Amino acid sequence: MATSLPEIQQCGEGVILSKSAKRVGSKGGLESEEEDTKSPILIFLYFHKAIRNELDSLHRLALAFATGHQNVEIKPLFQRYRFLRLVYKYHSNAEDEVIFPALDNRVKNVANSYSLEHKGESSLFDQLFELLNSYTQSNESFPRELASCTGALQTSLSQHMAKEEQQVFPLLIEKFSVEEQASLIWQFICSIPVNMLAEFLPWLSSSILPVEYQDMLKLFSPGWKGRRAQMQLKVMWIILRF
Repeated sequence: MATSLPEIQQCGEGVILSKSAKRVGSKGGLESEEEDTKSPILIFLYFHKAIRNELDSLHRLALAFATGHQNVEIKPLFQRYRFLRLVYKYHSNAEDEVIFPALDNRVKNVANSYSLEHKGESSLFDQLFELLNSYTQSNESFPRELASCTGALQTSLSQHMAKEEQQVFPLLIEKFSVEEQASLIWQFICSIPVNMLAEFLPWLSSSILPVEYQDMLKLFSPGWKGRRAQMQLKVMWIILRF
């Protein structure tokens, strides 16, 4: 008999995972009806929230730039776009190389569509950077085009992440033990270059609320069964602490 899947839903500024009833809420922190259930997969909710926050901030800046309501320094803005592109590139690559192949071994005909969406999102980033590289102060249409490109990117990535939260994460929680989930998280992190992690982890911690950061550390803490998972996640806990 099939086990009914938990559902992940958006709720205001937060994310709710029913059954394990986890929530990254507008006030911060994971809220749970089952405090003993600490699914490592929930760490991805924090990754997604950080990406959403940056997309929202960049789109608001682009809109302010387009409407002339705010003086925007172009160089720092470009640097933020480049960093977000790298973050999302490694996030997507890690999913394609680690998470989706593991899921495909247990649930068929799910992972492939998400990998295809990653390619489409990469094309949106390419279009954005083609526009950024063409920037000149004399190009009056540039601010409007930038706002349009940023809006399209925000919509596409937000919809994609929401689908993962609604469809992929519940399957990972259902089909993989807690120790297996911890191993997947470890492989996911290890697939990201060390020099990128050195930038990504501080950015992640600054992109979520302090109480959420502390909750994320708890998910990395070595409380799961299996010595290997404990050792691996303890290493990540130490890295995140510093």
